[in-house]
Amino acid sequence: MPVAPLPEAVVPIIPGRSTGETLAESSGALFDGSNADAAVSLSEPLEPLVPIVPGRVRGGGGQDPAPVSTEQDWPSLLPGNYGGRRYGNGGNSSPYGYNRALEKVEALETRSTPSVPVGSPSEGKLIRASELPLTGFGYIVARPNRMRNFGTDEMVAGLIWTGANLKRADAQMPDLAVGDISSRNGGDVSDHISHENGLDVDLMLFKTDESGRPSGADTYPSFSGNGKGASKGTTYLFDTRRNWALVRGLLQNPQFGPQIRFILIHEPLKKLLIRHARDTGEDEGLVRRAENLLQKPGDNVSNHSDHFHLRINPPPPAAKLAKR
Repeated sequence: MPVAPLPEAVVPIIPGRSTGETLAESSGALFDGSNADAAVSLSEPLEPLVPIVPGRVRGGGGQDPAPVSTEQDWPSLLPGNYGGRRYGNGGNSSPYGYNRALEKVEALETRSTPSVPVGSPSEGKLIRASELPLTGFGYIVARPNRMRNFGTDEMVAGLIWTGANLKRADAQMPDLAVGDISSRNGGDVSDHISHENGLDVDLMLFKTDESGRPSGADTYPSFSGNGKGASKGTTYLFDTRRNWALVRGLLQNPQFGPQIRFILIHEPLKKLLIRHARDTGEDEGLVRRAENLLQKPGDNVSNHSDHFHLRINPPPPAAKLAKR
């Protein structure tokens, strides 16, 4: 995927890095297979690109050199504070946010030792997982303390791409709140019967207050068939337009769109989404695909009235191993 370069004036000079060298090229050492079984994320190779800002606390680093955090980013990318946690518009006013997101996607696309989902989503594990940064342009990890932000390369790259493109298309779009994917090495995850091999993710629903203003990711109410929900004494409305934009973005995602197996959602909310898509003149082929992939959850799971559950199929190189 071609990546628009950052403005020359803001790119720091890095010894040994030529002008115009891509992020993937300059960080190739991370992906050379020397630590093939470790979880991989993007911040360590990105660290030299972060300008030093007086008074700013630099996060990440950590004691483990293999799995790292990408919370270090351009200052203009950092979301605002919300209740002590980082929410907000993801720096939509800055061109660096979108470009930076595409660089991260490119780095995952060019890994020489890709992730491998093994087994099934309900009885599996994950080799060489990619770590979704806790915050990014257009998204946040909803429950970072759970440490379930690990997935396949395609899953992580696709979530970064989705959040960035939703934000780019709609400056008022709240950050996409990403729920559980998998743990670092996959395997059993409490509160789930799946999410074991990096191919599942929960995505929280967009909502508004009663006046129609977008509401942040501080609470996740369940919605009834009329599109209303409540949490902590506050009434919320199912944001049909933005939730459809999310579904459309998932289906058209170049990272995993063709590999989507299903998207679980409460049946009445699916009807709201499909009706909105047709009423607004969406391509009928896209709407029919959405009708097929938006599915009612089974009887042994929640009705998914507060989140989407996306599952993707493994990429072709891992398909045989995943079926063992």
